[in-house]
Amino acid sequence: MLFRSIYLWSRGFSQSEIEHELKISRRTIVEWYTYIRESLCGVIMSKSEQIGGNGVEVEIDESKFGKRKYHKGHRVEGQWVFGGREKYDKSKVFMVPVKNRKQCTLIPIIQKWIKAGSIIHSDCWKAYNKLSKLGYTHITVNHSKEFLNAENCACTNSIESDWRHAKLSMPKYGCHQGLHSGYLAEFMWRRKYEKSDKFIQVLADLNEAYVKFCCK
Repeated sequence: MLFRSIYLWSRGFSQSEIEHELKISRRTIVEWYTYIRESLCGVIMSKSEQIGGNGVEVEIDESKFGKRKYHKGHRVEGQWVFGGREKYDKSKVFMVPVKNRKQCTLIPIIQKWIKAGSIIHSDCWKAYNKLSKLGYTHITVNHSKEFLNAENCACTNSIESDWRHAKLSMPKYGCHQGLHSGYLAEFMWRRKYEKSDKFIQVLADLNEAYVKFCCK
């Protein structure tokens, strides 16, 4: 039963579809899949590689994951997430929860995930002001005026599209604080192995996570 549920998860079946197919409780499915995501979170981070490189274009952005309180247009309550992706390769993507959008928070993440020499596209958020001094070519777009900078072709359309897809992968009624990392790891994992046999890959990754846990 467990292997069947892992197979259906790898194929992208929803929890309600798996509940119907396997006739097992929603709670059991949630517990199994929380374990899978937590395991993948560790594996995807341990296997993470920097994206970008000399002359490679990378888009970065931040987004708030949450629901508008009472649906009345109040500020979105939830979790800030910072991410980036190569403009022309959607498998090269990272998304990490952050406590805030300050420069001291975002710059170390950029240096960890993006190779020096990359051409970074961003909006005009002040936290990015030092990127040109850190070995990156930095170009910006002012979203209050345009979606694409006509002069340097800077835009963040690709990463913004990824935000929409990532949010759709979250639970319909929101995600509890602290669980965002698992769902984001799943999103990154599915992107990285989009052209692979995901069932074989998830079994290998779960085995790796189990071996590391047992060796602690």
